[in-house]
Amino acid sequence: MKKWIAVLTAVLVCLTLACCAGNGSSGTTDEDGNISNPSQSSLDTILSKGVLVVGTSPDYAPYEFINPNLSGQASIVGADMAFIRYVAEKMGVTIEIMEIEFDSIEIAVQTGSIDIGVAGYSYTDERAENFDLSDPYSSNPNGQRVLVRKGEEADYASADDFAGKRIAVQNASFQQKLAEEQLPDSAILVPITNLNDAVLMLLSKQVDGIAVDGGNGLAILNSHSEELGFAVFEFDFEDEVFVLMLRKDSPELLAEVNRIIKEVIDKNLFEQWYQEAVELQEELGVE
Repeated sequence: MKKWIAVLTAVLVCLTLACCAGNGSSGTTDEDGNISNPSQSSLDTILSKGVLVVGTSPDYAPYEFINPNLSGQASIVGADMAFIRYVAEKMGVTIEIMEIEFDSIEIAVQTGSIDIGVAGYSYTDERAENFDLSDPYSSNPNGQRVLVRKGEEADYASADDFAGKRIAVQNASFQQKLAEEQLPDSAILVPITNLNDAVLMLLSKQVDGIAVDGGNGLAILNSHSEELGFAVFEFDFEDEVFVLMLRKDSPELLAEVNRIIKEVIDKNLFEQWYQEAVELQEELGVE
């Protein structure tokens, strides 16, 4: 039931975005919100309008988070945000950043409400079937972990130790996929839309753990080192890479994005943005 509620909410959010955004999507939309008969490539439309519209969920420090000292779109910061602003600059357009719940971004991309989804997206075969995914722009050096309450870290040394436990997982995330595949069937996965809410749930003992990217987990621990810690258990996964998410069949836009990504990699820029984001997140005490 919770999953159906989340899906219906996501659809309503993105229908609203489709009506109001007036952004770089191409063609017309049918009654289901799908783009049909595009007269221009998405890249042509973006360039002609001079605006790249991206969607993110800024609850995932140090990749995307809110700087409370700034206002408007400037307040949405992090390594991913520095990266996507660079992409827009190299394309010669301005950028519009839309704050969207994580599990609604995919629908926003599919309906053309936004041009690109950027929210620490990991490459998965399922996503590759439904979207055009960019070349990788970064990889994950921090593992996939589970946050638990301080003093309970050793209680979760193996996957079996999560039997009967309530574990928060962000809807449509890579961590949700790992938890579904690797934790025992008796583990109770609690879908959430915002990781900050999950932290409050863990602190108040509504859940027993949170499945997180290791880098994001470190950001959370920066604010809760006396209350939370990493479980001994870690998820098994192959090398994880981060990608941008584009609407299916956007070859011109994909080629342009990949051209810029190659430049980012050649200049080792993302690692610089990541370190700057970590320092800012720690300075602000942002989770």
